[in-house]
Amino acid sequence: MSTPGDEAFDRALALYKAGRTAEARDVLLEVVAEFPDHRVCRYSLGVCLNELGEWREAERHLGAVVAAEPTHHLAAYELGVALQEQCRLAEAAVAFRQSLARDVVKDVHHRLAACQADGEPAAGEPSREVIAPEPLPAVPAASREVVLPDDPEHAAAVEYTRLVSAGVTPYRTMASDLDERDIYDVGEEVWSTRTQTRHLALAPLVATALALSVSVLRVPLLVVALGLYAVAAWVTSVVSARMTSYVFYQRRVDVAKGVKDRTKQAILYASITQVRYARTLSSYLTNTASLELTYMLGTEKESIVLEGLGRPDKVNKLYEELQGPVVRERRAMKKILF
Repeated sequence: MSTPGDEAFDRALALYKAGRTAEARDVLLEVVAEFPDHRVCRYSLGVCLNELGEWREAERHLGAVVAAEPTHHLAAYELGVALQEQCRLAEAAVAFRQSLARDVVKDVHHRLAACQADGEPAAGEPSREVIAPEPLPAVPAASREVVLPDDPEHAAAVEYTRLVSAGVTPYRTMASDLDERDIYDVGEEVWSTRTQTRHLALAPLVATALALSVSVLRVPLLVVALGLYAVAAWVTSVVSARMTSYVFYQRRVDVAKGVKDRTKQAILYASITQVRYARTLSSYLTNTASLELTYMLGTEKESIVLEGLGRPDKVNKLYEELQGPVVRERRAMKKILF
């Protein structure tokens, strides 16, 4: 059930998205004055105050949120920003370290390093007044959810993003980065591999066996021909395997294939509609497995097979681990597109 504080948050969120941060701040100030324990609005007020350069007031409200909920890593980050801007670097470093418990904010490491590099203000510099945060009622873990609004979008805004949420998810997504920061980021590299040579070894092995079997017939030309064919098959398999690479990032997989006609392709997880674990008779013999990705290219569905990625158990684990990121990225992207 919606409360007056939640309705005010809706108005503030709309103003913030429209770039009217000062008006959003004014709405949130009224709410916090009437509902001082409304943690979502108080955190969001601190974000707006930081953006407007009102560091001391931001510190007061964000400090209250962190004092009541020490695990609120984003409030700790924003508090660190407010303190850093006031040149209170030691205190800012403590807040930034507190926010590292959930490594979501991109520049927290940079800000923490800056605090440590710059050190405390020089001797003789006037000390700055420490503003004690106003008390905010602590909430037992078992009943903490009652502090957050009923709407999960609001809960995501306070728990997982800065103020604007691109999806109800505890993970940063490409959609949220595009929507909030206009940043295209594929994330960190998670795993890279290539088609295993043994996955392509069946044809060369057959050619080799055939060449050896006809050698007893003492037909030199046939033996030479089959021997050359076997060598060519082995070279082709080895080169093809070496020239095929798969690089998995947190939000994208890069595929490079081919020798003469070489192609490179980047497939966003947000475009993938299905991930399929695949094995054939030859892969059973070579102890390998593949993944087949079905994805949208414009308005058309396309498929690509990532062949012979490795042992079946390892590929099956990758198959299972891809399910979550694919669903999150696709769901979050749909939210900002539609």
